[in-house]
Amino acid sequence: MKKLLLFLALCASLSVMAQDAEVIKGIMPSGLTSSVADGNATFKFYSNSAAESAYLTFYDATSGEVVGTYDLEGVVEGNNEFVVPCADLPGENGQDLNWAVTLEGKPITDYTLINNLDDFNYTYTFSTVDNNPESDFFGRIYVGHRPGTADPNNGLWIYNPDYTKVNETVINSRSDGLSFRSNYRLGIDPTGKVYMPEWGDAPSGVFVFDPANPDAGFKEFFSNPDGTSLNRDGDGMLTNAYGEVVGGSCTNVAFAGEGENMKMYVYNEDVIVNGKGNNVSVYNIGNATSWNQAPDVTYAVGAYEVNGNGNLYPDEERGGVWIAQYRSTGQNTHSVPSLLYVNAEGEILYNSGDQNDILNGSMGSGFTLTPDGSQLVISDGNTDIAFYDITWTDGAPSLTFKDKFTPAAGIARSGLIYQIHFDYAGNLILSGAKVGIYSLPTEENVTTVPAKKSLLVQHVGEVETGINELYIVGTFNNWEVDDENGGRIAMQPNEEGTEFTGTVELEANAEFKLVTPLEYGWQWFGGESDNGMYFLINNDMLNINITLIDGANFRVEEAGSYDITVKEAGRAINEPLVMVVTKTPTAITTINSDSKVDNAWYDMNGVRFENKPAAPGIYIHNGEKVVIK
Repeated sequence: MKKLLLFLALCASLSVMAQDAEVIKGIMPSGLTSSVADGNATFKFYSNSAAESAYLTFYDATSGEVVGTYDLEGVVEGNNEFVVPCADLPGENGQDLNWAVTLEGKPITDYTLINNLDDFNYTYTFSTVDNNPESDFFGRIYVGHRPGTADPNNGLWIYNPDYTKVNETVINSRSDGLSFRSNYRLGIDPTGKVYMPEWGDAPSGVFVFDPANPDAGFKEFFSNPDGTSLNRDGDGMLTNAYGEVVGGSCTNVAFAGEGENMKMYVYNEDVIVNGKGNNVSVYNIGNATSWNQAPDVTYAVGAYEVNGNGNLYPDEERGGVWIAQYRSTGQNTHSVPSLLYVNAEGEILYNSGDQNDILNGSMGSGFTLTPDGSQLVISDGNTDIAFYDITWTDGAPSLTFKDKFTPAAGIARSGLIYQIHFDYAGNLILSGAKVGIYSLPTEENVTTVPAKKSLLVQHVGEVETGINELYIVGTFNNWEVDDENGGRIAMQPNEEGTEFTGTVELEANAEFKLVTPLEYGWQWFGGESDNGMYFLINNDMLNINITLIDGANFRVEEAGSYDITVKEAGRAINEPLVMVVTKTPTAITTINSDSKVDNAWYDMNGVRFENKPAAPGIYIHNGEKVVIK
């Protein structure tokens, strides 16, 4: 009895330890955004784990070359926000920068289930993941659900990168008005659109979902340009108006290339070659949003694809494609193999039945390749997730077993895993009855995600102290700064270089501004501090006879000759210049760094007095000329 109690206590202890064990994910940032205001750049992102270390990397927006990095402290699991002064960004003044977030997590020592299976608890699932950082929906996981043939709940569920569900009801409406009967393995194109193939005959085809327009449901991809359906026979074969076979019932859709070079691969039951179906068709769809033409290429593999429940992975580098079909234990044979590799010319260069001593089957035909193409991962005949190194010899691959693990109970459906994918951080997504997500052993748990190219930030370095050149431009010279086209007026510095003077003839209501050449081009001085080169404007003084226009230009009311003096040109960073404008012979307006309404006094040289001067002379006080005797 004591031994039994001791055993039960040990089991309880081990159970508590297992529950308390730390779950280490392949770390990944998502939801990257940036904004710039008040001289600061704000960077936001979500992290699926707390980071051991983190940093931003900045790239020149034109060349793509690395400019520098900026360390981030205290990245937490969840939402993160970091504010960085633009002057602290790497790079040169005015340089446009792209950026990326790099996170480093703890090493991962074992195959670890990192999601709650109850959050992905379905009946019969397929999935795909958006791994394109340029997508507005980067990191989302899309789950195709098929609880039963023609079940009203057949359709699509969407999950955020934090594994929370996006939609409250299943998405399953179709533009052709039909219902999904046997929706199968999902595909996703580089733009983030999700493709659901239909294996059933009556509603056959490929259907595309745009996450930017979820209310539209699924659009029939194999259709005429005007949106009308193609001809469909009783076996699901789809033909166009010329009688050409376009597609039909299918179990998988996959993509390679992007933009005009995008290709769609479809495991087609009804595209017949040499009297056999279950072939792989390639469509050079480019940017097309619908398709009503015959495939550009069809690989004749139907003689080997006897099961017909197939899965694809295009080899973008070489132009070929990997093909898997459902084979149980001991059924990986040359005539009906678990895996084929077909090159771009349609030659079968790998048949797993010829290596059946290392692969005992492919339960559900779920498989994928690592993003670098060096390993193949497949659900084998025992529903273990097996890893194989790929070796290429004269364009032909061979597999070498590396490792395997057994997924948690409840993920597979009757021993079947239908789809496998890697997310951007290298976590493995398995789809069977439920969706299980695993982190994989690695010493270097590091992920870098680039922000969208449109999220530019700009380095604004310290404004040079000791301005060397100042020019006057305006309506009088059509705002030209190019000296060859003439008209700009050079202001003359004093010996110390702390004061510049210049004279300009202006008509009534004419405008002018001051500019200086910097490394990256001409920079204007204005009445606002956005660029760090500015005057703080006293509105009472402006209202006399000069007005600030659009934050940069000064407008005079009266025609005449205006003497302009700029003081404190050797100022420190972000301190305003002082400008004095005098209209010959007597009118004077002072624009200085005091933006508050005050009772200050100014002499005719623009010198400011806090109190009423005692010395006799002519002064400016609250916009009026005052003579003190």
